Amino acid sequence: MRKLKKTSFSLQKDIHKYHIWRENKPDIVVKVGDMATIYPEYEISKRIQGFLPFTSYFEYSNLGLITMPYFELGNIGLYPWTPDNIHILRTCVKQTVLAYTNAFFHGYLHGDFHPGNVLLEKTDEPNGLRTLIMEFSKTRKIDANNKKDIIDFYFDIEKFFILLQDYRYIGNIDKATVIPIMSTIEAYIHR
Repeated sequence: MRKLKKTSFSLQKDIHKYHIWRENKPDIVVKVGDMATIYPEYEISKRIQGFLPFTSYFEYSNLGLITMPYFELGNIGLYPWTPDNIHILRTCVKQTVLAYTNAFFHGYLHGDFHPGNVLLEKTDEPNGLRTLIMEFSKTRKIDANNKKDIIDFYFDIEKFFILLQDYRYIGNIDKATVIPIMSTIEAYIHR
């Protein structure tokens, strides 16, 4: 993501995300791309609970622009997890996987599900953090009973866990951490 000062904005073909700092207002992120890609991404983001809804859509020349809030805490993989807050990581991972499972059963496959696409937000709820899944450019409508779509869903989940272990602040997620989460997913699927 490219950072731009204040309300300045410039379009460059090969850069698609911009962090815009605004004086006396919350920062935002603008995603720019072809209208045929950007508008469906905006629409999908509004339909799925647990996914980050883009806040606005604009057209500029042949480009579409979508905006969303800037999340200062960043993504789940780069948050500074410690032994003292590992229980919060487990809760965040469960929230994320259950949100994605909910989307799957409502007919959507994310297609690019990894820790970098899971943002953290402060909340007053227990544990103090909630997760939001973002980046819907590869999201597609699916049939939750189709074997290929089920395989793709499990691949996305597995990829999320494998890549979560590779982030710099999460050096060691052991089986005791992962197994209860996978059991939760399986119980949800088979209910």
